[in-house]
Formats: sequence, structure tokens, C-alpha cells
Amino acid sequence: MPGASISVPHNLPHQGTARFIGRGQALQRLRHELQHGGRVTIAPTDYSSGIGKTELALQYAQTYWSEYPGGICWINAQVGRIEEQVLEFVKYQLELEPPSTLAGSVLTLPQQLDWCWQHWRPDERVLIVIDEATDLATCRRVLLPQANQFHIIVTSLEPDLVPRSSTLILEGLSPTTSLQLLYPDKVATSLENTAATKAAAALCQWSAQLPLTLKLLAAYLAQPPKPSPAQVQAQLDLIERHQAQNVGYSVHFREMAGSRLRAVLELIWAVLEPETQSAACLLSLFAPEAIPLDPAEWALQGITGENYCIRPSLEQLQSFALLEPAQAPVPALSLHPLIRTFFREKLALGAESIIPQQILERALAATLAGIARAIPQELTPEMTVALSPISGHLAEVVQHHPNRLSDENLIWPFIGLGRFYQSQGLFSLAEPWWQACLVATQQRFGETHPDVAFSLNNLALIYRHRGYVEKAEAFYQQFIEKISQLFKEEHPTRATGLNNLAALYRSLGRLEEAEMLYQKALVEEHPPENDHLSVVTSLNNLADLYRCQGRCSEAEPLYQKALAMAQRLLGSEHAVVATCLNNLAQLYCAQKRYKEAEALHTQVLNMRRRLFGKEHVAIATSLNNLAELYRIQERYRKAESLYTQSLEMIRRISGEEHPTFASGLNNLGVLYARLRRFDQAINLLQQALTKQLQLLGESHPDTQRTLHNLDNVRAAKRQKKWVR
Repeated sequence: MPGASISVPHNLPHQGTARFIGRGQALQRLRHELQHGGRVTIAPTDYSSGIGKTELALQYAQTYWSEYPGGICWINAQVGRIEEQVLEFVKYQLELEPPSTLAGSVLTLPQQLDWCWQHWRPDERVLIVIDEATDLATCRRVLLPQANQFHIIVTSLEPDLVPRSSTLILEGLSPTTSLQLLYPDKVATSLENTAATKAAAALCQWSAQLPLTLKLLAAYLAQPPKPSPAQVQAQLDLIERHQAQNVGYSVHFREMAGSRLRAVLELIWAVLEPETQSAACLLSLFAPEAIPLDPAEWALQGITGENYCIRPSLEQLQSFALLEPAQAPVPALSLHPLIRTFFREKLALGAESIIPQQILERALAATLAGIARAIPQELTPEMTVALSPISGHLAEVVQHHPNRLSDENLIWPFIGLGRFYQSQGLFSLAEPWWQACLVATQQRFGETHPDVAFSLNNLALIYRHRGYVEKAEAFYQQFIEKISQLFKEEHPTRATGLNNLAALYRSLGRLEEAEMLYQKALVEEHPPENDHLSVVTSLNNLADLYRCQGRCSEAEPLYQKALAMAQRLLGSEHAVVATCLNNLAQLYCAQKRYKEAEALHTQVLNMRRRLFGKEHVAIATSLNNLAELYRIQERYRKAESLYTQSLEMIRRISGEEHPTFASGLNNLGVLYARLRRFDQAINLLQQALTKQLQLLGESHPDTQRTLHNLDNVRAAKRQKKWVR
């Protein structure tokens, strides 16, 4: 990118054309209008597509890169909601965490968007580009930033789409510039009055001097045996006469400029290999954003065999300027919206040379569902970055091609999207996918199907995260009721629902109800003589509840039973066994059996390092738990070292805007208070409280605990002693 020495957060889709000519005045006018008004809409004359609106915005961003240290946020208005794309930019590029709640209230998506505008990097110029905007109501509804630090560019066929925006109207290129773009090898600074030059000039005039059409023609003319402009013109005239007899084209291809663009695309299409045509049609089924190459190849391998390689087809498409490299964390390509529309129309026509549409759609849907199925409930930052180019295509499948998903695959794209956003703490973005999952499964299967029940459970979990306690309780209860209807009453899946509802009650302080449900889950899961992992979970849950209530003598046999069962099922080296040992160590700590607790915590730490490697959230948890033990024993130097190691590991794995990081700040702050380092303690506790208010809300137990600790430390500082 230009200005590589200047760190500018951005998500520009691609580099843009290397031959950006004939738009110098437009570029300067765009800059002038932004400097004076802050908002500019780039629109074509006569609603002509392919005139270079997006390219002008992209070239502006690259040319004036250094003037936007606050970031360049590129929003594709054809992909998802504008609010969602802004939230993702703020999280990934600015490393800010838009809160889901604030001052105890759950924030709506527009409120979160407003928070983003207010908490953007202060006093730094920001460029927002909304590309290919088409919906007047949507653009007027979105709360665009009002502060002077924001410059906004909108590209659209509608010149009056955005309120209080000046309009930059683009026309076709000049004859000289068009000729330079069409035939750069033969037409340089001086133009000879030859027959070839006249033919090329006539071809430029025929193309309406639109950059996209000229770019495609230039690529075609460069292909061996390099046809002459006159030969190409003759071919295009024939195609145009044939097109005049067909009226079923997209609205983008009905006017003269669009019709001639389509004629050029038909010219190129006729010389593509059949395999390339099928690959092009498959690419058109992806969402209108960067297309990752691996899923495209996997989908075609599912049809043609494992030995299929997509690279030759992609190389041919790129040689004709039909594809260009996209900026993404994985290898990806970009498809112009008009070219994408053309490929989709060819697919719908069902030519014999290409794979039928339904087969391509089903193969792509199955491939994306397989990727979604592999998405875990918790994602590392590296996994999140790797999956970010997939999320839009999962959304494309469930929104536009759900009928192509088999019954067994239907639920997985929704689950993948829900987990993708939920694991990042973007609960407002996860919620619509869990809701859509419930609706889709109800429509496909009716009310009496396991996937409908599981959708209720998943939606209840997101409601719990978002603070909608009554909704969460109601959906957990519906889940339990449906599972009872689908299976016999005593069923492991029903016990899962009981455990989830009990956890909700426990978080609300309804401990008697939680205990009753935990006990009921244990009874219903499996006969007592059978071992099962769900029983291990239930035993641990009930034991945790007893430990937190101070009923340690009742908790210990449950912990011991869970540990023994896990070891019988999984062996001595397993993550679940490590969790059982950790829980037992926590109990020993509560009972002041410190030597036994230290031995178990050390054993768990070493086991988790063997199982997970050098860095993992479970290892950070073990470091924190061992530090807690040392703090209680007043072995402060060891405690500080382990707290710091745990906190830094969480920072690297989950980032600073995460509840676990806030909890780590609280723990280290309490330790510093013990050491009478009150200023450091207050600073850490204030940081923790700020994050918890944003992430968890004021009423959450962790927030209340940090608030209590902060009050105590402030009192201790005044009295010059630690107050418990």
C-alpha cells in the first residue's frame, strides 16, 4: 500500500488497477469536495454501470493514504448490513471492543454503531467508503458520523442517495485516454493517423468510453493471435445484432453502455475453456466480496474428483481481466459486480459446456457447510482472522440458497456464523443468525425435530449473554420441553438443557432452583452404573455450586467421583481430566489444604502444557489459579509473576477487550493492594471495571466484584492499610 511507513488501519478490498488514467481532475475534485464538505457521492452520468466509481474511490484512498491516520474503512453495501461491517472494522482494525451492554442496558445495533463513531481514534482523520450503495432507505437510516474527523465517500448509481452529500458525476473517458487504455502497446504519447489507429478509436467510441469495457477489450486484444480492432469490431457487431433479439438480460445490460459491455463479455466467454466457464459460474455464486480460493476448489472437487485443480481456470480468467487479486488473510480473488451478474446469467441459461446450476449450488453449499461444521465454540484470534473471509459466503448461502443445503447440513452455516461472532463477544451480530437458524429449522422440519430444539438452546445462550434473562429462561424451558417430547424424559440431551438453565439460575443468585436442576440432570442423564461425559459435567456443576456456597464436604465426593469417571473414560492425560483436577484443587484451596491444592494445580499446569503447547487459554487459567493460591498464602512475589504471565498470555490469545482479561486485571489489582501499591491497584481495577461495564454490564457478578474491590482499595489508600 502507498505510505507503507505510515501505520493506517484499513480493509481496502484490493490494490486497484495499475493503469489509472484519465481521472486526474476527478481525483482532485473529490479531494476538494471532501476537504470542504466531508461527504461526496460518486455517481455516473445516465446511470451507466462500469464507469469506474469504485476505482476512483479506491485510488483516492491509496493516493491520500497518509491523510487518514484514523483509518480507512471500506464498506461493501451489497454484503450484509453497514452497521455490522463497521463493528467488525472497529474490532479487528482498531482493536476496540464495542460493548453489548452499557450502564446495565443492552445496546441495540444502531446504538453500538453510534458508540463506534464516538470512540474512534480521537482527533485523527478517518475515511469511510460505502461502495455500491443501492438502498435509499438503508443509507438514510444508518447513523453516519457527524464529526468533522470523518470523510465519507459513497459510490452509487443514485446521485442523491445520501443526505447533505455533494455529488461527483463521472462521464466516459476522453477519446485519447480511451485509446491509451485500449491499446497501450501501439498507442503511446503520439497517435499516428493509421487505419489501425482509426479502427481502435472507433472501438473506443463504440464502447461508450467506459473504463470496465475498455479494460476487458484491452485484455482480449492482448491475447494471441492478437486480433485487430477491426476484427473485434466486426465480431461485436454480430453479437450486438444477436443480443437485440433477446430481452431477458439484467437491467444493467439493457441500456446502450450496458449492452455493449455484455457484448464484450460474450466475446470473451466464447473463447474460455469449458472448465473455466464452470469455474466462473461457481465463483458467481459466492457473495459479492473477496472469494477465498480453497472453498471454490473444494466445491469443484466434490463434483469432478479430488484431482481437480482450479488454478488453470483462474489464470485464464485473470488473463482476460475478469478476476483480480483481493486483499484477504487467505488467497482470494475479486469479481466485479457486473461480471458476476453476467456469469450468473450464463449459469441460469444452462449451456451444455458448463456444470448445471443446481449441482454447483449444492456443491458450494455442502462445502461451506463443512467449513462451518468445523468451527469450534471458542476461536483464537488467528482462527477468527482466517475465518473472516468465509463469513460473508456462509451468509450468502443461508440467505439466498438455503434450499441447496441438505437436511443434515441446514443448521451448520447458521451455527458457524453464530459461533464466529459469539466467540468474539459480538453478541448483537450473533443473535440474528441464531434467530434465523430457529426459523429455518422450523420451516424445513416443523416443530418436532431435534435441530429445532437445539436452535432454541443456542438462542437461549445468546440471550443470556446479552442480558435478556427472561427470554433466555423461556427458551431454555422450551428446549427442555421439546427434548422431553422427542425422546424419553430421561435423556442426556434433556440433562444438557437442565444444566444450562441451572447455570442461568446460579448466575442470578437463584441457588436453590439451580441446585434442584443440577440434581435432576444427574438423575436423568444415565443409569448410575454407566459412565458418561455428560455425567462428569453435571457432577462438576453441582460440586461447583456447593463449593461456592461453602458446602465443601458435600462438594468433595462429587469432584472425586467426576475425576474417577473422567479417568476411566478418557485416561489420565486429557483436557477433561485436567479440568476435574483443577476443580478439586480449587476445593482444597477453599478448605485451606494448601499443599494438596498446590500439588494439584502444578500437576494441571504441566498437563495442560503437554496437551496444548506453550500458549492456550487453559494454561492462562492454571497460571491464574496457582497465583490465587500463592496470594492467599501471602507468597506475593510468586503470585505476581504468575498473574503477570497469565494476563500477558490472555492478552496475546484473546485481546484486551475480553472478560477474562478484565478478570485478570482485577486479580492483579487485588494483589497490588495487598502489597500496598495502591495507585497501581486502583489503576488496574479501574481498567477492569471499565471493560466489564462495557462487556458484561453493571449487574454482572464479575463487575460487582471489581467495583467492591475498587471501593475497598480506595478506602485502604485513605487509611493507609488494606481493607478486606
